[in-house]
Amino acid sequence: VYLLAGAGRFGAERAHAEDGQVVWMGPASADARFPVHADIPLHLFVAAGPPIGAPVVAHGPFVMNTREQISEAVRDYQAGKFGSIPGERPA
Repeated sequence: VYLLAGAGRFGAERAHAEDGQVVWMGPASADARFPVHADIPLHLFVAAGPPIGAPVVAHGPFVMNTREQISEAVRDYQAGKFGSIPGERPA
């Protein structure tokens, strides 16, 4: 679960998280429940799927398999290698 905006408490442990943070959920059965309690209005992005059995390393918006890949992605981003978004105004 990626928090786009707001703050709340998540899971049975009621772990606190706020905008810009990620809450990781463990494996679940088909009828599993994941409690969410909004402390203030909350906007979430929820992604789920079967485990792929690979390591996961996250840093900011980057999610890769190793720290080295994260470092490379950050360098590429800073060097402008990600391209541009059509219609985007230059800074």
